[in-house]
This record gives sequence, structure tokens and C-alpha cells, in this order.
Amino acid sequence: MDENEIKKTNCETDGNVIVLRDNKGKSFDFSLLDFIEYKGDQYAVLLPKDYEGKSVAILKVEDVNGDRIADYISVKDDSVVEAVFGIFKKKLLGEQEG
Repeated sequence: MDENEIKKTNCETDGNVIVLRDNKGKSFDFSLLDFIEYKGDQYAVLLPKDYEGKSVAILKVEDVNGDRIADYISVKDDSVVEAVFGIFKKKLLGEQEG
């Protein structure tokens, strides 16, 4: 799934697995790696379940309600993606050291 194709999508969660649907109704499974706060917004760091590369998807989380339903929106600003991924890497490295 091309991150740029997802403008706004709903999801289902099952533990650390998130199923995202694009605007055409196609479903994609992701492993939820972490949620990161950046400049007052929340981002999800996701790893595609069927992807063998090393890329992650970073999507902005919006409209979270009590039913654990959220909208995930593509991030088009590369500087935000890089900043969120940098925070994720620091957090991950800190957990591995501790």
C-alpha cells in the first residue's frame, strides 16, 4: 500500500495488529510498533505485515473515540515523518539499552 494513496482510513485493532482500509475498501494488515506524540499530534508507527523490507509507515491519528476507532491519515510533510521516526528510533534504542 502506497502511503500517499491513503488520505483517510478507518481501522480495526486486534492486539498489536491494525487492519487499515483504503478509500477503495481494500484491507491491509499492519503491526503497531508504537504511538509517538509530536507537536501536539499523535502518530502511529506501523510495519506492514506482508512487507519484507525495512520500511515503516507513519500515519497521523485523528478522531479517537471510546470504541478504539480512529482515522489514520497519510503524512505528506517529510520533515514530520523524519522527526517522528527519529523519536521512535531514540525510544526504541533507549528500551534496548535499559
